Amino acid sequence: MGFCVFVQICIMSQKFFAENKNIAGFDNPGKSLYTTVRELVENSLDSAESISELLLFVANQKKPADIVGILVTNRSKLLRLLGDLKLDKADKAEVMKEIAALEPKDRP
Repeated sequence: MGFCVFVQICIMSQKFFAENKNIAGFDNPGKSLYTTVRELVENSLDSAESISELLLFVANQKKPADIVGILVTNRSKLLRLLGDLKLDKADKAEVMKEIAALEPKDRP
């Protein structure tokens, strides 16, 4: 699909939802507020689940060499991200320690 087709599809989608706000849940101020808050909560829960999965993933002692390489390459970003998150201190400290101690593995 070319860029022009992509742009046309985006414009058509925007126009459709602008003309049919009730489908997206934005047909009145009260419903708009409810829809916005619901989306924020759902997205936050999805993010929290993703962080939990990351923590379990990092804790796995049998990580493939490619995954260890990705974690090592992004170590400083991961440590900064985890440092800013409000998680259980013991879990957070353990995962941060695990990431900090990672060494690249030789690939088979």
